[in-house]
Amino acid sequence: HFTLASVMPIILLVFAACEAALGLALLVMV
Repeated sequence: HFTLASVMPIILLVFAACEAALGLALLVMV
């Protein structure tokens, strides 16, 4: 499970970035 352990942080980082962008877009729209 080494690949999963090395990929997990990247997925979390991408998810956090997407969530931040989504929140910013909502903030701009409102």
